[in-house]
Formats: sequence, C-alpha cells, structure tokens
Amino acid sequence: MVLIVDEVTNELICQTFDDVALDTPFTLPMAETLYGRCVESGQNILIDNVAEDMRYNPAVDTVNNYEPSSMICMPVQVQREGHSAPKTIAVAVVFDKTVEKGGKFTSRDVENMGFVLRFSSTLLANTLAYQREMLLRKHNVALLEMARNLFSSVSDQDKLLRAVMNEAKKLTNAERCSVFLLDLQGHELVASVFDGAVPAQSPFRIAVGQGIAGFVAKTGEIVNIKNAYKHPKFFKEIDMSTGFHTRNILCFPIKNNTGDVVGVAELCNKVGGNFFTKYDQELAATFSVYCGISLYHAGTL
Repeated sequence: MVLIVDEVTNELICQTFDDVALDTPFTLPMAETLYGRCVESGQNILIDNVAEDMRYNPAVDTVNNYEPSSMICMPVQVQREGHSAPKTIAVAVVFDKTVEKGGKFTSRDVENMGFVLRFSSTLLANTLAYQREMLLRKHNVALLEMARNLFSSVSDQDKLLRAVMNEAKKLTNAERCSVFLLDLQGHELVASVFDGAVPAQSPFRIAVGQGIAGFVAKTGEIVNIKNAYKHPKFFKEIDMSTGFHTRNILCFPIKNNTGDVVGVAELCNKVGGNFFTKYDQELAATFSVYCGISLYHAGTL
C-alpha cells in the first residue's frame, strides 16, 4: 500500500490497496496516524506484533478493514534542489510477511524495501506532478464551462441563481450550496432559490452578522469550517428547518464591481473528503468574481 502525502489538506490519500485500484480513494489524517508519524519523522517503522505495539491504534490506523499482524512503514523520499534534507511524498506500507518467506519481517526486508523505493521515488514524484498538472487543466476547463453556463442564464434571476449553485458544487465537490442576496433595505441576506429541501420559511432570511453566511456578508472574507457544529457562529436553525445535516462549510462573498458584498454562497459537505481544501478556497474566490459579473449583467445588483 502507498499513501500519498497531500500537503494542502495535511492528509494521506490511498488510491490502491493490495494491488487493486479503489473505486473511491480514501483519506487518513496525517496528525493522528502511525503513517503520519512516519512522514513527519522521515524514519522507518517496523512492527513485529501489531496487537502488542502501542504505536498502532486500530481506531485510526486500520486501512480498508484489514487487521495486520506485522508491518513495515517506510517514507518515500525525493531530493529537492537547494535543500539538504529530502522531501517525503508518500508512505509505503507492507503487511504480514508470508509463512513461506519466514513469517517475520527482518532488517534485510527493510533494506530491500528501501532499495526499491530509492529507485522508484523519482518516478512517483514525476507521476504526481503530472497528475497535479492535469488537475489544474481540468479545473481551468471547468471554470471556462462555468462562465459560459452563468452568462447564458443572465436573463432569468432564478435560473442564474440555480446555475450559481450547481456550478459551485461541481467545482468544489460539495453536496449542497445555498446562495443569499443582500437586501440593503432590511440589512438581511435573503435566499429565495434552494438546493434540496425548502425551509419552512421561504424566502429564508438571515440578519447580516448572524451565522456563517451573515459573518461573511459583514466581513467580506472567505470562511472554511472543518466541523460546522463545533463552530460558534454556525446557524443551526437552517439544518433544523430543512432536516439537512451540515458537516463542513466553505462560505464566500459575492461582490459587485466596486468591491461591495452583494451576496453570499455557502457550500456544505465536501464529497470525497473530510473538509474543503485551500485549493477549494482558491476556486471559490475565482468563481465569486464570475458570480458578481453575472448578477450585475442580470440586473440583480
């Protein structure tokens, strides 16, 4: 098993297990796992008896429901130009040496594994760099498609707001999106178009400064929340009204051509991840510019 280091989310990503590609890659937190300690220390970890070793925590270290008896964790490292210390880009893990091979990992196994990784680490680094480049191109294409979809909807405000919600979800892999427009007369955020369940009170209103959306409307800042219910500004009434359960939030302002906040978009529940990333924030910041332009041409602002 190879766990890829994601520096943006500070997580480890597993795409294959036991030579089988997973339908949905899963992530492990860096800080809490044995594998994360391998990354941070840059040192090999050899465990002869997992059941008796305090370093292994089944609650966070169990992968794909597999319970190992023994294991080797080894950092996959590459040299960086201008740096004396290597960079860890992944963790390679092997479990349970077969009885035919002796049934117990030895220092020779560690040496052989290190030899293989020294020759394959550069190839892995190049592959990851290529994947990042392809992801960047994919998002650039998505932004262009998003702009086309938004600008084709400027003649109908409700249609435009739905387009904003749908495009925001696609860009960031969010489960749900809400869009609020600022009612300057009432100093409130108003949502009249909904993604999913409609609140009992429609249109739905939130005072500027209230909740996450109200805070973003007041400050004009992007807010990224990993655990919604632990955040003091989370407005639980929306979940109570719709029956939806919010896990994490990415909320960003929509501004007009003079830089004033005229609306707020709130994305909920990152799909395929534990929370929204810094890269999602960058996409949201770019997306908000297109939203502002589209709403301006629609005559909404």
